[in-house]
Amino acid sequence: MTLSIRIQTGSSVPLYQQIVEQVKAAVVSGSASEGDPLPSVRGLAARLVVNANTVAKAYAELCREGVTRSERGRGVF
Repeated sequence: MTLSIRIQTGSSVPLYQQIVEQVKAAVVSGSASEGDPLPSVRGLAARLVVNANTVAKAYAELCREGVTRSERGRGVF
């Protein structure tokens, strides 16, 4: 699965929230399914040209909401 995430830097919506919303939309639409790995924090941060902490915050929010699960040393699914 290749997750297509695009951010708008001039938006009033925080960058991490844009990532959260797009991952949720991918799950709802079926383009991301259970067990699919999300891109690594560093990889997605480099692709979006944002700080890795922004992506980590988004992933943590997704895990808190039960949308994803994190496996230590393996990634986020």
